[in-house]
Amino acid sequence: VGYSRDSIKIKGAIMIYEILLAIVVAGIIFACLLLLYIHYENKQFRLTHYTYSSEKLPKAFDGSKLLFLSDLHGYEYGERNSKLIEAIDKEHPDFILIGGDMFVKGPNFDGRVALELIKELSKKYPIYYANGNHELRVSLLPETKKSTYVEYIDALSSYGVKYLVNDGVSIEKAGEVIRIVGLNLPELYYSKFKKVNLSNNILKEQIGVADEKTFTILLAHNPSYFEEYSRWGAD
Repeated sequence: VGYSRDSIKIKGAIMIYEILLAIVVAGIIFACLLLLYIHYENKQFRLTHYTYSSEKLPKAFDGSKLLFLSDLHGYEYGERNSKLIEAIDKEHPDFILIGGDMFVKGPNFDGRVALELIKELSKKYPIYYANGNHELRVSLLPETKKSTYVEYIDALSSYGVKYLVNDGVSIEKAGEVIRIVGLNLPELYYSKFKKVNLSNNILKEQIGVADEKTFTILLAHNPSYFEEYSRWGAD
């Protein structure tokens, strides 16, 4: 049986259409699965353990447990964060470090979930808090920088939280000292599409010169500059 050229072209066009349709359908299914996965991940928290050793760490702090929280973005794990608090209490940390983005930025940002969590934790543990890009943003927005942002910081202070904005504190134990420094980089260092050069001079302008003799923990939100933080002198 023979086929005309026109019928071959029609069948070829149908085949291409079916292939394109299959690709589109597969893309939609993939996008839906990805959104479901992201939604699931945002509603979960993962506890990861690290063991760190350094000859520079004072003996008085040997065996200390630090618990680090970051990027919770106002999510609540269990009623009033009961699941997260329970997991933290099981770890019995010596103190808690917060690396920022505890809420979502915006002119109408809501920090109540973050504050409720931090208030509860501050009853049991010393807390040291450094900005993320979301905290930085609300500190700059005209709608929030003199009102709700100030109220948020005042609340942290009332809980006894050490809020470190290009500042540091020394922690003493049995006559020995470690230092915790919170870095607050300008907005341009949070670009999503281009890594802006971060020189050691800029870091020194922001947080001073690192003390080579004192074990120093640097709370810095953007992990893209890990090597720069290390060169500055962060342990």
